[in-house]
Amino acid sequence: MRIIVLLVAVVLGMAPPAAPAAEPSLRGVPLAQRHAPENYGAKPRSFGVDTDAAGRLYVANIDGVLRFDGHEWRLLTLPGGMPARGVARGPDGRMYVASFDHFGVLPATEDDSLAYEDLRPAFGLEGDAARVGLVWQVRAASDGVWFRADRELFFYAMDPARHRRIPLPPEARSIYLAEDVLYLRVEGIGVMRVRDGALEPLPGAAAFSRQPLSAVIARPQGLLLVGYEGFFQAGADGIRHLPGEADRLFAESPPFSAQLLADGSLAVGTLRGEIQRYDAALRLIKRFPTGSFTIEAMTLDREGGLWAATEGDLLRLRLPAPWSQFGAQHGLRGVINDSEWHEGALWLASTRGIGRLRPVPDGQPLAEWFDWTDFEGYALQSTPAGLLIAHRSGIYALEGADRPRELLDGQEDAVFRLVPSRHDPGLVYAVGSERIWLLRLAGGRWSLAAQWDNPGANASRLIETAPGEFWTDNARGGPHRFRVDPASGELRERREFGAADGLVPDPDAGVQLYVLDERLHAVSGERGHVLAGERFVPDGGDLLSRVERPGELEVVPTPHGDFAWTSRKLLLRPPGRSDWESVRFDDGARRGFVGVRLGSDGVLRVSTWTALLQYQPGEPVLPAAPLQVSFAAVELHTDDGAVRPLPVRTASPVTVPAGALLHLRFAVVTMAPDIEFRYRVPGMTRDWSPWSGERQLGIRVRPGDWRLEVEARARDGRPIAAAQYAFHGEPRWHETLWVRGFGALATLGLLLLLTQGLAFLRTRRFRRANLRLEQRIAERTRELEEANRKLAELAVEDPLTGVANRRALEQGLLREWHRCLSLQRPLAVLMIDVDHFKRYNDEHGHLEGDAMLRRVAERLRAAHDPVGELLARYGGEEFALLLPGVHLADAQHRAEALRRRFDQPDCPVTVSIGVAAQVPGPQDEPHALLRRADAALYRAKRNGRNRVEVAND
Repeated sequence: MRIIVLLVAVVLGMAPPAAPAAEPSLRGVPLAQRHAPENYGAKPRSFGVDTDAAGRLYVANIDGVLRFDGHEWRLLTLPGGMPARGVARGPDGRMYVASFDHFGVLPATEDDSLAYEDLRPAFGLEGDAARVGLVWQVRAASDGVWFRADRELFFYAMDPARHRRIPLPPEARSIYLAEDVLYLRVEGIGVMRVRDGALEPLPGAAAFSRQPLSAVIARPQGLLLVGYEGFFQAGADGIRHLPGEADRLFAESPPFSAQLLADGSLAVGTLRGEIQRYDAALRLIKRFPTGSFTIEAMTLDREGGLWAATEGDLLRLRLPAPWSQFGAQHGLRGVINDSEWHEGALWLASTRGIGRLRPVPDGQPLAEWFDWTDFEGYALQSTPAGLLIAHRSGIYALEGADRPRELLDGQEDAVFRLVPSRHDPGLVYAVGSERIWLLRLAGGRWSLAAQWDNPGANASRLIETAPGEFWTDNARGGPHRFRVDPASGELRERREFGAADGLVPDPDAGVQLYVLDERLHAVSGERGHVLAGERFVPDGGDLLSRVERPGELEVVPTPHGDFAWTSRKLLLRPPGRSDWESVRFDDGARRGFVGVRLGSDGVLRVSTWTALLQYQPGEPVLPAAPLQVSFAAVELHTDDGAVRPLPVRTASPVTVPAGALLHLRFAVVTMAPDIEFRYRVPGMTRDWSPWSGERQLGIRVRPGDWRLEVEARARDGRPIAAAQYAFHGEPRWHETLWVRGFGALATLGLLLLLTQGLAFLRTRRFRRANLRLEQRIAERTRELEEANRKLAELAVEDPLTGVANRRALEQGLLREWHRCLSLQRPLAVLMIDVDHFKRYNDEHGHLEGDAMLRRVAERLRAAHDPVGELLARYGGEEFALLLPGVHLADAQHRAEALRRRFDQPDCPVTVSIGVAAQVPGPQDEPHALLRRADAALYRAKRNGRNRVEVAND
């Protein structure tokens, strides 16, 4: 059956739009990670930021230099406890630092610890000459690094012969580097550049003689100057003002720093803690506050994150990125269950009621909340006749008035979803905890047309599959299919699908439904099914394997691809592809998803536990940076309490003493949250450790050569290259080969002497005991031979009936099983039980009962071939007939013939028979055949006795 799909968001059914992806009329703020002083363990104020080649962040802070690998912050205190005023990655990959009376570099160390190297001696600065005052800034060029002090510039070249110093006038201000040219502003003169070791004014430099300069940016369009009065273009013909929105905005909030982004747009940080983003044509895209602190400096990390250092904290933003968010700063309350665009505003259904966000020019929207309900809002649906609102106590219709009209007073039955019909735009289904309502549009107004009981427990999903046909899930059983007459509201059919329809409901969670590729899918526990005709068949897709909670799975088709989600994961299958990929949110707060919704404006929005996310298709998706497990620290802890750092990167195994504790800390340098690790040491551990967020490991070293292997995985599915650490355990003196060899020889000699002495004593006692034992064995042998002769006659025969006993049956089963296995022939078993034998015993006495068992055995004996078949009494009134070479159908016929021999007027009892047969396999177990036949026998007795049942497995 081909299903016309109507998919629902988490709390609201919605008609899939036919329109292409839309740009939102209302823009949120970028996804952000905020790091406060209590996170990084230093004072609030930071002056500069940059990243190294591995992706780690370095921050110039008032307490020193901070380093962050995405998980752990480290602080390097500079000489004298002086502040770090700036950091920059030099062309040699090392980080250079500006401070007070100091400027230097952070050299590479074997154990990856932080260290500081003073560079003043490279310029011959010693004694009082080394007191250079405040070194304000550091800028890295392709051939060296510039440091700006109070009175001069220092250029630390990669070629020591090219180090140089350039005096500065007292009016010199900040320095900037663009295309390897150093620029600075001099009060009263304007913008100047360094050429051939001297300062030279730019053409038109006077435009900045009194105007502060905040940034110099090299762009394909030319050299861009960011000033308090707006944007300016510098060229050979002078400095030209570029009029635009920035003129007004910079007057309101003056710029202080700027950063060119990966897509060619520009981020400008202001004195008032605002970030303004401009496109390549310098048109404003978005402005948003980050707080009340000045944006001192900005930089990009290798994963596309924009870091902003402020006077109060550190901020990482996703710019550019296709996702933005609305949160507490926009006045959102509670958890947003649903959102919908209606009449130029974004409406919100929240756990705190009903609210609305309206676009605000050049500013942030602030939600307004209404007093229409004191309870939760669950679902919204925009229609030409108004906005439908589902809440805990009913349904409202907002039809252009100030207050909505009440459509339904649900009282004790909350309404969780609104599902518009694809086949009739004038119909909407409303799903409650106990009922389903049909809403109809007539005369431009919505009204209740019908209602039906909703028998499914916690059945909040409704999927329409045809006109007048829809399905609901069920947490306590199988899904229900409804067939109704939309015109009259008559319920024509309500059917629950279960085991008989190929779908066994999970005893704890029942069955949940979703639609993918126009087919209805069902989830029962961990198992997936898909509807094929009137039955459910196993689902061979891989989507369920990608999520942790398959029972929560829902799928929403959009112009951007299919989004699949649970409360813990959001996946995307882009258009034209069959594979699913995790949607990346590097801000660390996207831990819980509430719903995915494509609004009436064609904009995709995702509700989370903490915010409302919005998809902006025009924004580029930056390629993911390659990730690698690394060792952040390796330490050796010896028995005497000493701790010695070891290299974190080695070309050959590190030698460590056996018995010592090797302590390792591993990491993945990424700003993405929730990295998990596992490890193993082949030969020392049996298998990989469980996945865990733990990043530390202690290994008690054993003698020999070992290799620690560490793997990592990211929540967004990005591949991460593994790491290894090789080490050699040096044996202690008593573990060395020559000591062990000498000890082994001495021990062996001692054992030989002891063995010889003991052997002599034991041999003498053994000889004496052996003579006495031989005499006793001879006597017992004669007695046992006589007893065995008598037992052999009784061992395989049932004394009451004269047929084979159970022991003979088990021996015969094993013999015939292996013979049929080698010949690949079938083996059948009939388990035969006398019906109501206990009642016969009670009525006629046990002696007559024994006589009846002998007569039953006689009738069975007369109907079997004693040469090729084995008849045995299994126990009590139960017999077994072993039939080698007989297929199941023939065995069933034999069983029916035996049953008829007893179902005669001259026989006071009847029999029930269970039949099982199979061709033995190498992995099969012989006694399982008996158990299957026995199970069939008991089924025959439960179904009325005097019948034959065949094992159905």
